[in-house]
Amino acid sequence: MTDQTGCPECKPRPRAPAEVPGSIRVIRPCDGDTILIDWLPQDPIRDRARLMEIDAPERGQVGWNQATAELARLLSLQPPRVVIASPGLDLRCTCNRVLVWVWVGSALVNEQLVRAGLARHYRRFGRTIYTHRLAQAELFARTHRVGLWASGVWPAHPQTTRR
Repeated sequence: MTDQTGCPECKPRPRAPAEVPGSIRVIRPCDGDTILIDWLPQDPIRDRARLMEIDAPERGQVGWNQATAELARLLSLQPPRVVIASPGLDLRCTCNRVLVWVWVGSALVNEQLVRAGLARHYRRFGRTIYTHRLAQAELFARTHRVGLWASGVWPAHPQTTRR
């Protein structure tokens, strides 16, 4: 079975277990704003996680390959640390992905994708402690015309083209 991200292993799961430090292992990216994870330490439970406050192009759109490849590159730099956006609440998006912040070393991956112009700042889930950082990252990408902002206009808004 495949979901709209095109990831055959991404299937909706029941409520995630309570977060335990080091209890999430990243398997791989599904696209530019979704990762496949295993909840640990017992028998791994496969789940999908959406990077909080960002929105990357969907499969088939301009930039999907670049955003997915950049997320894979960032995740390969060192073991990523995945932090649940709202521990204890199991906040999920409409596609049943748990919402997360991903860190590689001291770098917030969510922010790095926006700063590279491969994702937009997505404000749907409300204000967080990183909202200002992500807004500034998008302003930087737009001003410097990096990534998908090279033409000065985002090629297609992912929100409007979801299946």
